Amino acid sequence: MAPSFDDPIFISRATTTTTAYSKRRKLMDNHHQQPLLPGLPDHIAQLCLNLVPPSTLYSVCHPWRRLIYTSSFPPFLSLYTLSFPATTSSGHNPTLQLSSFDPISSNWSIITPPTPYLRHICLRHPSFIARNLPMQSISVAGNLVLLAGTTGDLLPALPHPLIFNPQSKTWSSGPPFSTPRRWCAAGASRAAVVVASGIGSHFTQTVLVQAPLHTLLIYA
Repeated sequence: MAPSFDDPIFISRATTTTTAYSKRRKLMDNHHQQPLLPGLPDHIAQLCLNLVPPSTLYSVCHPWRRLIYTSSFPPFLSLYTLSFPATTSSGHNPTLQLSSFDPISSNWSIITPPTPYLRHICLRHPSFIARNLPMQSISVAGNLVLLAGTTGDLLPALPHPLIFNPQSKTWSSGPPFSTPRRWCAAGASRAAVVVASGIGSHFTQTVLVQAPLHTLLIYA
């Protein structure tokens, strides 16, 4: 039997639900309207809070915690790693994933969506039982730049640099390499990326190894 609108139990439940919803809505409105520092406009308060270590702001209150992750707050260092997923299906060639460690909240998070080029990079190969294949990456101008890796065929995996922006969490492509390579050396000078030496995709039949590249590339 459906409850009647005159049923006191039904009215009590409806009133309780409405009251709970009103309280949550009021708390949410107050939460969003709470100033960063009482008595100061938010843009002035932020100038003051920008001088406080983010680890301190994170532990005080939610408005300050949200401020840390806005684009207007001074950036802080985070750790990024490229690794295989913890669990992979049998017989499946896993795709590398980019993970980020936030030192303020002490949390790991997976960056999605990954760039399709990560599917071409191989970290382990039957020819190298006791070691992982290296990748070359560098941090420059606030971006993470992935420069070189190796495919399953032991060829250079990247035709151009892959650039990850931590602020927007997006990938973009750099200018094409004149000669794609792997196992190269990389460095940075101000906002320029320097790539030196490495192994290209051309084989020499005399020694049955890939010929080294004695070239220097600079990307500004």
